[in-house]
Amino acid sequence: MDISPDPELGTVRKHFSGPINGRVVYGEVLKGSDLDTARADGERLWIRHSEICTARKPYNPRPAHVQLDLPNRT
Repeated sequence: MDISPDPELGTVRKHFSGPINGRVVYGEVLKGSDLDTARADGERLWIRHSEICTARKPYNPRPAHVQLDLPNRT
């Protein structure tokens, strides 16, 4: 999950389990009517890190209409 909630793009509900000194936090990804209801109720929802992480995404992706004509590597 991302560090702070996002009221428009968030899809993850946080859950807490266990005592304070051994607390476990886990996320529940909401979809469909559950997501709609949570947003309508103003619930704090988080974004999955994989949706906003730029570490493995190209910064300047090749446009769909551009084709590469590269020589074969042997």
